[in-house]
Amino acid sequence: MWEEECKNMQASKKRSSPAMGAGAAASGHQHIFEDWRNKKLRPQQMIQLASDLADLAQWAGVGRHVPELRVDGPVKAWAEYGTAGKVHLLQAADALQFNFAEAARKQAEQLADNWLWQVTEALPSLSAEPLRTTAPNNAIASLKTRLTEAEAAVRAVFDAERTSQAAGLKGLVEPLSVARCARNLQVLKALAAEVGLNATMADPAVAAVRTTLSAPLSLEAAAPAVAAQKTAAADAVNSEADAAVAAERSARVAEIEAAAAKTYRRALVLQASSPTHWHMSSETPALHRLGLMSALLMQLACDSAAGTPEGDAAAAELADAVRKLMPQMRIKLSEDDAARRVMLLAALTPAPPAPPPAPKPEPEEGEEDEEGKEGEEGAEEGEKAEKEEVPPPPARPSPAEAAQGLVSLMEGVIRAQLAEAVEARKAARAAAKEAKAAAAAAAKAAQEEAQAGEGSEEAAEKAEEAEEVAADAEEQEEEEEEVDVPTAAETVDVAAVRKGVEQEARSRSDAEKEAAMLKLEDALGALREATAAKAVTGLVDRLAVTAPPAAKGDEDGAVEEEEEEEEEEEEEEEEEEEEDEAEEKEAAPAAPAAAPLDAGSRLLALESLLRDAAKASDAGLAAATADAIAKLTDADLAALDGATSSALSALSAHLALVKLVADTGKLDLAPGACDTLRRVDTWLAEHESQAAAAAAEAAEPQPATETVVEEGEKQEGEAEAEAETKEETPAPAPAKPKTADPARLAEGRRLVSELLGEGLVLLELPPASYRKLQLLREAVDKLDPVAGDGAVQHSAIKTLGEVVSQLGPIGGSVDARLSQVSDEGERAKLGEVRSAAVAIYGALTTFLRLETETWTDAKSTLDKARTTVFGLKVERKAATLSEGVEACGGVHATCVKLGGMVSALGSQPAKAASGRAKTALQETAEQAHSTAAALEEYLSYVRLREHALGGAVSAPAEVEDTFELQLPQLDEMTGKHNDEAVWLDLAGMGLPAVDEEDEASAEAHEEALAGLQERLDGWHMTGLRLLARGQAALVTLGGATTEAGELRLTADIGLPSAKSLLQLCAEKIRRLQMMAAESVSGPNSGVANPLHWYLLVPAAAEQPLKDFLAANEHFGLLPSQVHVAVNDVRPPLLTEEGLQVVLDSTGTRVARSQPGSGEVFLALRRSGALAHMRKVGVRCIEVETVEDNTIARPLDPAFLGACSATAIDAAAKVAVPGVQTEGTSALPELYSRYLELLGTSSPLLERLGDYVPAIGTYYFSMDFVKRVDKLLRDRPMALYRLAPADKLPSRAAAAPGKAPAPGGGAAGYRLERRLSDFASPAVCSLIDGVQLAMVAVDVAAEFAPVWGTAPFYKTASPTSAVDAMLLQQTRWVEEAGGALEDEEEGVVEVSPLVSYAGEGLAPLVEGKVFAEAYVHELQGFDAASTGAGGNAGVWAVPAVVAFAGAAALQVVKGK
Repeated sequence: MWEEECKNMQASKKRSSPAMGAGAAASGHQHIFEDWRNKKLRPQQMIQLASDLADLAQWAGVGRHVPELRVDGPVKAWAEYGTAGKVHLLQAADALQFNFAEAARKQAEQLADNWLWQVTEALPSLSAEPLRTTAPNNAIASLKTRLTEAEAAVRAVFDAERTSQAAGLKGLVEPLSVARCARNLQVLKALAAEVGLNATMADPAVAAVRTTLSAPLSLEAAAPAVAAQKTAAADAVNSEADAAVAAERSARVAEIEAAAAKTYRRALVLQASSPTHWHMSSETPALHRLGLMSALLMQLACDSAAGTPEGDAAAAELADAVRKLMPQMRIKLSEDDAARRVMLLAALTPAPPAPPPAPKPEPEEGEEDEEGKEGEEGAEEGEKAEKEEVPPPPARPSPAEAAQGLVSLMEGVIRAQLAEAVEARKAARAAAKEAKAAAAAAAKAAQEEAQAGEGSEEAAEKAEEAEEVAADAEEQEEEEEEVDVPTAAETVDVAAVRKGVEQEARSRSDAEKEAAMLKLEDALGALREATAAKAVTGLVDRLAVTAPPAAKGDEDGAVEEEEEEEEEEEEEEEEEEEEDEAEEKEAAPAAPAAAPLDAGSRLLALESLLRDAAKASDAGLAAATADAIAKLTDADLAALDGATSSALSALSAHLALVKLVADTGKLDLAPGACDTLRRVDTWLAEHESQAAAAAAEAAEPQPATETVVEEGEKQEGEAEAEAETKEETPAPAPAKPKTADPARLAEGRRLVSELLGEGLVLLELPPASYRKLQLLREAVDKLDPVAGDGAVQHSAIKTLGEVVSQLGPIGGSVDARLSQVSDEGERAKLGEVRSAAVAIYGALTTFLRLETETWTDAKSTLDKARTTVFGLKVERKAATLSEGVEACGGVHATCVKLGGMVSALGSQPAKAASGRAKTALQETAEQAHSTAAALEEYLSYVRLREHALGGAVSAPAEVEDTFELQLPQLDEMTGKHNDEAVWLDLAGMGLPAVDEEDEASAEAHEEALAGLQERLDGWHMTGLRLLARGQAALVTLGGATTEAGELRLTADIGLPSAKSLLQLCAEKIRRLQMMAAESVSGPNSGVANPLHWYLLVPAAAEQPLKDFLAANEHFGLLPSQVHVAVNDVRPPLLTEEGLQVVLDSTGTRVARSQPGSGEVFLALRRSGALAHMRKVGVRCIEVETVEDNTIARPLDPAFLGACSATAIDAAAKVAVPGVQTEGTSALPELYSRYLELLGTSSPLLERLGDYVPAIGTYYFSMDFVKRVDKLLRDRPMALYRLAPADKLPSRAAAAPGKAPAPGGGAAGYRLERRLSDFASPAVCSLIDGVQLAMVAVDVAAEFAPVWGTAPFYKTASPTSAVDAMLLQQTRWVEEAGGALEDEEEGVVEVSPLVSYAGEGLAPLVEGKVFAEAYVHELQGFDAASTGAGGNAGVWAVPAVVAFAGAAALQVVKGK
C-alpha cells in the first residue's frame, strides 16, 4: 500500500521518485535504503528498519507531523499500530533527513570554548577537532603555492647561470678544429691517390718483393768460413729434429704395443665372458664353455710367465674373470675335485710373502724356573721330532701351472660326465628291450588262455590288453632300433673354441695397432717440422745478442778491414755492457747470458725470417719483410756476397715505396702523422720536379725523323717478327706511368704545408685523444641547458663528463711534445694549443660542477621539498601530523640552503635573477613555519582524539623536564569566570592564607572562617528543609558494568561490610531523611515526605537492577521512592569522512552510541520520570553522573541549600586543583597525564589551566528543567557536540587506508550531550535569564571513583577508592574522640546510617578503641537518635558546625 501511495505521489509530482528514502537521498544518505531499493530485505527486516528510523525521527524532532511520534514515550512495537499508524511511520522514515552533523558542527566552536569540564569526560576543546582541519589544509595549500613560486624563481636563477656558462664554453672550444684537420687529411689522401701515390703504384713493388722472396731468397755468404758456419747450423737443426723424432717413436711404439696387448686381453675377456654362453638359460655345451675359459687361462699363463709387474697385473685381472665365470660352469665335482679346483683358483694369483715369525715373549721372573724345565723338556721333544721324518707340505703351483691344471681338471670331469650319460642311454635302451619282450610274452600267454576256452569276459579283456601292449612294444622297438649317435655337447672341440676366441681378439688388437701406427707417422712428421721450427726460432730469438766478428777469408782483404772496425766497436760495446752488468749485479743477481750466434747461424736465422715473411698475405707481406730486413746488422750485410746484397737493396727500395703508399692510405690525426706528411711532401716535390722536367722536354722542338737504312731488309724483318710476337703474347711489363698534373701536385704540397702549420696536427696525439677533443667540440655545440631537448642535453653533459677526465693526459701529451719539438714556430703553435686547453679545462670543470653537482643538488632539493609539501596531508593520526610538522621544518631548512646556493652563483644574469628567488624562498620559509604551527595546533586535537578512542597516542608529545604546570587557585578561577557564574565555597577553598609572622593575616583568616561557618549553617538548614518537605530528588546515571559483566552499582567493591554502591547511596538517603525530619520536627520524628530516587540505566540493566533492589528490599527505602527508568536516548554514530549515519551489521537498524550525561533531561521526559517529579512536588534535583563515586554526598544539604538560597538555576560541584588537602586528590595526577598527552608546546595547554573541573554532581531547579525541556522540544539538536567514537559496525563505510580504531572496527564520531554544558554559559545563549553557580568543594573529601571512566579518568587501582573512603571515615572517628588499636594502618568503616558526613559520632566512639574495621555499633545496628532534644534548629547547628568546621580546618591545615 505504501508503494502504491509513493507511485501516486510521483504521478502527482509530489515526489521525484517512488523509491523509499526521499529524505535520505536529499541529505546524501542513499546507502541507508540501498538494500531496501535492491529488494535485499525481507518484510520483517523492512519493518525493523522503518521502525528504527521512525524512532530516530522522533529523537531528531522531525516527526511532529506524525501523530504517533508526538508522544513523549518511545515508539511502540510495529504490531501495536493500525494501518494508518504504520503508514505514518513509513512516511516519517521516508522523509527523515540525516543532516544531524550540521547542527553539531555549527555549535562545535561554542561548546569547545566551554570552561566547565567534568573530569570523567573528554576536554571540551575536543569537540572542535572536526573543524580544526580547515586551518592546516589552508596553510598547506598556501605552502604549495609559495613553494611553486619559489621553485620557478630558483630555476630561473640557475637557468641564467647555466646559459651564461654554456655560452662562454662555446667560445673557448671554437678553435678546436679537429674535424677540419681530419677533412684536410682526407682530401690530401684522395689527392695523393689521384697523382699516383696509390695501390696501383705499390702493387708492382709488392709483386717484386714476393717474387724475390719466393725464389727463394738465400743469404749467401761471401767468405767460405761463414758459409761453413751456416751449413753447420742447418745440420744441427736437422739433427735436433731427428733426435726428437727417434725418441718420440720409441716411446710411442712401446705405448702402442702395450695398448694393443691390453685391447687383446679386453676383447678376449669380452668374447669369453659373453652372457650368450654363461647365462643360466643358455644351452651352450660345457666343453664349449671350457674352451672359452681355457682361452682366458692360457693368456693368464702367458702374462704370468712374463715376470713383469704389468704381466702380473694383467694375470690378476684375468684371474678375477676366471673366478667369476667358474661357478657358471654348472658341473658336478667330487669333494676332492672341488678342493683341487679351489686350490688351483687360489694359485692363479702368486702367493703373498710369508710373514716374519712372531718374537717369543720373555718369561716373568717368577716363572723362570718352570719355563726352564719346560724348555728342557721341549728341547728333548724337538730332538725326537727331528728324528721322525715329517713330510713337507705340497708346493704351491705357479699361476701358469694352476691354469693348465684347471683346464685338465675341468675337461676330465666334463668328459667323464659325458661318458656316464652315454652309458645311461645304453642302459635305458636295454631296459626298454627287456620290457618289450616281457610285454610280448604276456600278450601271447593271454591269447593262448583265451583260445583254451575260457569264455569269461575277464579273460577276453586280458587278451585285448595283452594284444595292445604287444603292439605298443613292437612300435617302441621299431623306434629304438636306431643307431646311437653322439650329441652336440660330446663333439665340441675345446681347442678350436679357444683358437676362435683368440683369433677374434687378435684381429681387434691388430686393427687398433695399425691405426695407431698410422697416426704416429703423421705425428712424427709434424714433430720434425715443429722441432726444426723451434730450433730456428731459438736462433731467431738469439739474434738480439751481439754478433761475433765475421770470419776471416784468405781471399777477401776487405773483410779484414771491416773486422778491425767491428772489433773497435765491439770493445766499446763490451765496456758499456760491463758497466751495465755491474749496475745490474748491484741491483739483483744477473741471469746467465745467452751465447751470441756466429755469422753463419745469424744468416740461417735471418733466411728463416725471410721465408716466413714470404708466407704472409699481400697486405702483410711488406711489413713482415721490412721487420726481417731490419734485423740485418752491418756485419750481416758485410758478410753477404754481392748478388745477395744487390737483391736486398732492391728489396728495400720496393719496401720503402710500399710503406709510403700504406702510410699515406692510413694518414690520420695520430702519432707519426708529421713524419708521413713530410715524406709525402718529399715525394710530391720529386714528382713535381719530374713533371716540370717532362713539361720542359715536351716543350723542346722534335728533330725530323730520318729513315736510316743501315741494315736494310734484315732489321725490318726482325721488327715485323717482334711485332707479331707482341700481338700473340701481351707484354708483362707495365706501361710507363703518366706524368702527374703539376697543379694537383702543387695543391698537395699546399695542403701538407697547411696541415704542418696546425697545432693540433703537430701534437701527434693518439687517435682516441683526437676523438675526445672532437666529442668535446660536438658536445659543447649541442649545449642549450634551458631550451634544449632533455635527452640531447643529458647525452652532451655525460660526454663532457667523460672527456674532462681525459684532458689531463692530453695536457701531459702537449708538454711532452713541446719538449720534443725544437722548431720555434711549431713550439709557438703548440703553446697556443696548451693555453687553450687550460682555459677549456677550467671552464668545463666549472660548468660540469654546476650541472652535475650544484644544479643537481638544487634540483634534488627542490624535488624533495616539492614531494614533501605535496605529500602533506591532514589526517586524524598523530604520527602523520608529527611527521608533517617535521617536514615543514625541513622545508624551512631547504629554503635557507637554496638561498645560499643562489647567492653563490657568479654570472651577471644569475645575480640579476637571484633577488626574486631569495624573496620567494623567504616567503616560502615563513609559510612553512606557519603551516607547522597550524599542524602543531591540530596535532593537539588529534592526540586528544586518539586518547579519547582508548588507544595509545601514535606520536607522544614532548615535555620539557623543567616545565611546571601551575594548577589554578579558587581566586584565579573566580577572577576569570566571575561574570558568568556565581561562585560558592562549601569547603573553605578560598580562605586567605595564614602568615605566622603576620597577626593581621591570622585575624583576617579567622574572620573569613567565621563568615564561611555562618553561611554554611544557613545553607545546610535550608537544604534540610527542602529534604524534609520532599522537594528535592536524586537522579543517578548508571548501568555500567565491570569487566566480569556485573553492574557496577550492585557489585561488591571490597568494603569490610561487603556493601555495594547502591546500598551505600540508599543508606545515605535514609540518613538524610532522618536528619531532615529531625531538623524540622524534632528528634525521633518520622519521615513525612520520603525522598525520591531516580535511577536512569540502559534497557539491558533495567530488569537486573529492579531484581537486585527487590531482593534486598530496596535497602530500607520504600519501593515507591526508588524509580528505575530506562535511558534509551542513543544518538546515531557517524563516519569519520563525511559524517554520515551508518547502519549496524544487520543493515536494519541505525548504529547508535551510548547516551551521554546530557541526555538526562530527554530521558526523564521519555521515561515519565519528569512528569512524576512534577506530580510529587519536586522543586529541584541533584544529578549524580559518576555512579561509582564511593564518597559522593548525594542530596548534600549544604549544596542544595546554597543553590536554593541564592536562587540558582543550574550549579555544579567543582574542584580547586591548586589546593592540596589532607585527603588524597587524583586531580594533580590527572593534570599531569594531560600535560604528557599535549606537551609543553601545545596551544591547548593554556586552556587546560582555564578549565574548571567538575566532579559530576549537578543541581538543577525544576523551573530550569522545565525550560530545558521546552528547549529540547523546540531545538532537539541543541548542545550536541561531535565526539570520537570507535567500534563502528562493519557496514560503516570507513575511508580506504584508515587504520581501525583501538577498540576494534572503524573510527568515527558520535553525537554527545554533556550535562556540564547545561550548567555552563553554553546554555545561557539558548535560555535567557539562567543563573549559574560553581560550588567549590574539597575533591579529596567527595570524589573517589572505584573504576573511573577510561580513558579520561583512570583510578590507580580498584581498591584506591575504598581505601580513600575508609581513611575518611577513620578520620571522622578519630576527630569524634575514638581511637584505633593499630594507629598506623588501622581503619574502621562507618555506615551512612550512622553518619552522613562525620556528624553525630561522638556518643558512639568517644573514648573507645577499635581493633577491627567492621564494628556493629558503627553499622547502625544499635544506633540511637543523635538528637539532643528540643527543636531541630538547636540540633542542626552543632552538627553542621562540626561537619563544615572540620572541612574548613582541613583546608586551613592543608594550606
